Amino acid sequence: DGRGRFLFNNLEYELGLRIEAIKQDIRIIDLSIANIPSDWSDGRMSASGTISTESFAINEFDLAVNGRLKVLGFGSRSVLRTMYGDLFISTGSQELTYVGRLDRSRLNGELVIERGNLMIPMEQSAGEVGRFEDITYVVVDDTTKQRATSLSAGRFARLAATTEDDDETPRMPERSVLDGLTFDLLLSTSGRLNLVIPFSVLQEELNAQLEISNLKIDNWGGSGVKFVGEVTLGPDSYFIFLGKRMTASGSLRFMRDPLNPDLDLRAVYSDYYIDPATQVRRPVFVIVSITGTMDEMELSYDLRYDDVDGEPVAAAADVKSDVVSFLVFGVFTKDVSGGTGDRSSLADKSPEFLNQITSSLASSAATEFLTRAGLREYIKRVDFAGLGTEESRVKLTSEIGRAIITYDGRINDLESSNVSVDFPLSRVLGIPWTNLMIQVSRKALNETYQSTTQTQQYSIWELKILQRFTF
Repeated sequence: DGRGRFLFNNLEYELGLRIEAIKQDIRIIDLSIANIPSDWSDGRMSASGTISTESFAINEFDLAVNGRLKVLGFGSRSVLRTMYGDLFISTGSQELTYVGRLDRSRLNGELVIERGNLMIPMEQSAGEVGRFEDITYVVVDDTTKQRATSLSAGRFARLAATTEDDDETPRMPERSVLDGLTFDLLLSTSGRLNLVIPFSVLQEELNAQLEISNLKIDNWGGSGVKFVGEVTLGPDSYFIFLGKRMTASGSLRFMRDPLNPDLDLRAVYSDYYIDPATQVRRPVFVIVSITGTMDEMELSYDLRYDDVDGEPVAAAADVKSDVVSFLVFGVFTKDVSGGTGDRSSLADKSPEFLNQITSSLASSAATEFLTRAGLREYIKRVDFAGLGTEESRVKLTSEIGRAIITYDGRINDLESSNVSVDFPLSRVLGIPWTNLMIQVSRKALNETYQSTTQTQQYSIWELKILQRFTF
């Protein structure tokens, strides 16, 4: 038994090994890797099988692996440049098989993501890769020369030191077990997997709830790790664009680099528009289509009345200008470009516009602060509205465990807040296909009596069991 820290993910594990010798072979009764209790008390992955030896050196091995493990955590951010967060995995319906030799091995099977909260940082430094030397094995042959190599450091290895007799001729670079490892895995999800992908420093980001089924991951052919398959966005996915939260749907198609998938996404935002000339109030839908790849995204815009497939909004200049104007100001370009004295001029609406801009910037700044403080795991989003007015409001969206908590209330009157807690009841019952949700909510209401001008405030508590349908 032992305890150690893996350098590739900077997580600490408890290690165990039980073996027995059978002639020249070694039977692995139980080789275990377990998360420390503070990381995940249920995390334990074990392997069993045989290792054949020849001349006291490992020849071939045949292992079966199963269990659950937390493979990414808060401390992983210090060593990983491409992705960080929490990730919990397990083996599928069958065990993983790991067979071969130390210099040439193969890993096959299924991996299941039980749950995870991951984020891809804006700045990635692919050139800064840590050098790991966590395990080293030594082979001694009949020439009394030693060959030492690391199980994890070979691909970043340097030339070995000179020989004991001070020969200046350098040795061959160290070779890692990982250098000779080929794998063919199928990845799927059984629980909630959230992935945050920032698109710009202006807090434009995709918050995707990923649903994965049979995503193939392999490194055959020597061309690096490849992801092949399609990942769809779940119903709770959203896209933050110009400070507005837009419902997101679509898919990510992987055919090459796992960090550069093809995008086929659609984001929708709706709000009411009041025509300054007629005072007619009408719902407007903003549709942003995101295509291309992660490295070269292409955005196209559309505006519709009443429904996502409704009557197109006639653009005064171009659709993009009207989309930006509507998202930021709540009006179209023509409404902010009127002449002097016109009721739709920008000067007449400047207090409203300033309020919307301030609220949008405050929402983005608060969310950025949560990210830098490492609190996005618990508080997913902060949204302000009506800052500088008596109706200033704040909305917090939090996720603790598997519960989603939403707070929405006025800043100067916290007792007027609305609070709701959603919990996946289907997970508790162990019937995931039912998609049942239990919701507990508190709603604050104001009532004005006809006999007096005073307003009485009261609250209503509700308990609901909801069935979610996905179309």
